[in-house]
Amino acid sequence: SSRRRHTRWSGDWSSDVCSSDLMKVTVSESKGLKTNLNVLVKKQEIDKKIEERVIELQKTVNIKGFRPGKAPVNLLKKQFAQALYGEVLEKILQDNTYQALTDNKIKPASQPKIEIKSSGEDKDLEYTISVEKTPDIKKIELDKITLTDYKIKIGRAHVWTPVTRSSRMPSSACKKK
Repeated sequence: SSRRRHTRWSGDWSSDVCSSDLMKVTVSESKGLKTNLNVLVKKQEIDKKIEERVIELQKTVNIKGFRPGKAPVNLLKKQFAQALYGEVLEKILQDNTYQALTDNKIKPASQPKIEIKSSGEDKDLEYTISVEKTPDIKKIELDKITLTDYKIKIGRAHVWTPVTRSSRMPSSACKKK
């Protein structure tokens, strides 16, 4: 059983994206550019990620009384339960938020706000993503725009009048203090 777990792990934890049957995304509100998404991640998905992380951790952790890399999985789960859960939860939030935004074709204008509604080691993870989308900008066809070219004649009097006014200012107003 333990041997099978080792061969099941792909080794690339960072590129793993949750499957859609274990994650449910619904758009709860969409007004203008603001959108709220409700995300539900099944407990089985969280447990699977924790198991994968424990197996990865088992290869590198040194626990007193065991040879390096040979500590039992159950002992690692007990000893590092809180840290593992927090690490896996953060990873799931990051991956699933990206996946939910991508699946719904939402390009965020700023960092999405995540509000966790329910979570726990024996519960499904439920959270809300509040995001402001970038507006859709239609392509402007420059061929169809016409410009009017104005020609303005400026006489010598228009240019020299302000210059002569400034030269008549009292010298005390121009002195540096």
